[in-house]
Amino acid sequence: MVRDAMAQYLAKEQDFVVLEPCGNAVEAIVVAQQDAPQVALISVFLPGQDAFETAATIQAICPGACVIFLTTQATDEQIARALETRARGILKKQDSLSELPAAIREAAGGGTYFSEEIRRRLIIDSEGVRLAGTDDE
Repeated sequence: MVRDAMAQYLAKEQDFVVLEPCGNAVEAIVVAQQDAPQVALISVFLPGQDAFETAATIQAICPGACVIFLTTQATDEQIARALETRARGILKKQDSLSELPAAIREAAGGGTYFSEEIRRRLIIDSEGVRLAGTDDE
């Protein structure tokens, strides 16, 4: 239900073409093979396969695809794994739906977009994006 509502909301954006919402990892990979999305929104709790592995598969199929992860918890482990997949964004599902178009546009334009709570836990500089408090500082 949330997935469909999100797709309907995004379809109202003039510059977006919203592909078929997918209910699991296999569907997401098939849609990526068929339609080569520019941006893929992936739930961290995507059924069928690990969401981060799914993101890597989609990026292998569509090398130009940007990934934005959606999560309810945003644990350090989830953030670290998302960054390992070169995610261009992480949003909490509780964040305002109105943030999503800006996140998609930013990612598609080569930038990154993280919800405020997540951004406070990151270091973003000329070396890239990394979780604060790790050995990579």
